Amino acid sequence: MRTSVNVSDDLLHQVMRESRAKTITQAIREALMAYLDLRRRKRLVQSFGSFENWNPDIRKMRRSRDLG
Repeated sequence: MRTSVNVSDDLLHQVMRESRAKTITQAIREALMAYLDLRRRKRLVQSFGSFENWNPDIRKMRRSRDLG
């Protein structure tokens, strides 16, 4: 898809340098993919919830593993 965007030259050059992209299109594609990956990872972490009150009994867990 073709589209026009206004991006500062400095920001674009930083992305190209960090991603080692050879073209502007490649740099933008990699930046968008990295953004999506980050959002998906955050959503995955949130789906697990919090383990603040989790107090595992390691001995009990080992016993049940050895018996099964």
